[in-house]
Amino acid sequence: MIRGETYIKTVESGYSRPHLIRCEDGQLYMVKLSTNPQGIMVLVNELISYRLASFLDLPVPIGEVILLDEPMISQNPELQMAHAQAGPHFGSLYLHNAVNVIPDSDVSRADNLEKAADIILFDYWVNNNDRHQFNGNYSNLLLTLSPTPHLWMIDQANILEGPNWSEHSISVHQPYISTYWGELYQKFVPFLDRDYPFEAALQKYKSLSQSDLKQAVLDLPSEWGFPARQGQAFVRYLYSRLELLPDAIEPLHIHFPVWNKHFNGKRVYDMDDFSAIKVYPGIQQQGIPYQVAYENPTSLPFIGAGAQGAVFLLRSGKCVKIYALPDNAKLEAAALRHVRSSAFFPELFLSGVNYNVLEYIQGQALDEYLLHNPRIDAILTHKIIALLEEMKRLGLTRIDAALRHIIVTPSQSLKVIDHVHSLVIPSPKPNILLQELNNLNLLSCFMEHVRVQRPDLYNIWSI
Repeated sequence: MIRGETYIKTVESGYSRPHLIRCEDGQLYMVKLSTNPQGIMVLVNELISYRLASFLDLPVPIGEVILLDEPMISQNPELQMAHAQAGPHFGSLYLHNAVNVIPDSDVSRADNLEKAADIILFDYWVNNNDRHQFNGNYSNLLLTLSPTPHLWMIDQANILEGPNWSEHSISVHQPYISTYWGELYQKFVPFLDRDYPFEAALQKYKSLSQSDLKQAVLDLPSEWGFPARQGQAFVRYLYSRLELLPDAIEPLHIHFPVWNKHFNGKRVYDMDDFSAIKVYPGIQQQGIPYQVAYENPTSLPFIGAGAQGAVFLLRSGKCVKIYALPDNAKLEAAALRHVRSSAFFPELFLSGVNYNVLEYIQGQALDEYLLHNPRIDAILTHKIIALLEEMKRLGLTRIDAALRHIIVTPSQSLKVIDHVHSLVIPSPKPNILLQELNNLNLLSCFMEHVRVQRPDLYNIWSI
């Protein structure tokens, strides 16, 4: 622990609103306060990430616990405005002459380009989906420009899908590694591509012991309130995921031309199959529901299209949804990662700039099902209520679905697809579903079952 001595300024970028402070060792640090907007667990995530990255010899700035005392806080209005408290905070060594890696950055002269493979694996291992994409002219990767360009990974606050993780939340996605892909990762393909680009990086991860992982969570400041039990769960989580990494990264071969050419594992999905498919905005025609347009020069069967994307069946039995707008791919991937624990939603296997590889849900859309079976009984009503209640329990903002997006599987269970707006549009009442049931003259029957089963929902939905 080192003491902060001189306040320099507030740093405008970053959700956690860091502060630049000179410490007793004479160095400048980017300090995240225990009172930062994202919460005190940001400090826990940052410190244990720094320790893990150091074990793996990753390019991460030195991290320190920074002690701020009452006199320093009282003498600096910026710290008072941030409600800073005397005690331990987290600081990363400030990198002079460093810039964000952005879409037009030239990274070719960086002297540690090979570390990009290690960084990508790190993000998958600790479930950090906050680096693969650019955020305008900001990213969580820096490039120091002199004397020799050097890559640095920063801001690990969102490992484990964010600082609000718990023992339960990480146990849910412990057995799964999502291999999301984005423009930032893509920048390093020309420098990494070979027969097996991740071979050396995987060897580093295989060398980690459970003892190493325990060291990462030892001696955290007690003021941060990190329970020992939660640290033990974290160690179990990471240790079990080490053996998942080799299989998890196999789908990445589609992004690497040389690796893809030499890939001799099982053909999970082949980029040559769907990279040639083009999806773009359609033309709105009166009286016809809007959907995207597409060109499919491949032999992959077309499944269907909607307002955001078109879906094609892959040889593996999975499906790929290709979007007209890349932002929609990102939104749906985020929603599906958010609901990964639930059986009501399709599994996400791989996300890219403009596509998501998904579980293919076999069955019949509920609107078609009701056209052929024009009645709603108590059992189906119960299943629909359970689906909507699950959306609410999982924290989705849109507690609603069109009938065509609810699939009745061969086992008569329900699954819901199309989640671009599930974390974006606020809709606490299933207005679309109720309106479409009304159009089929089934609303009154449905609501009578709701009245019997859930009078509380009946009162809300009847308004």
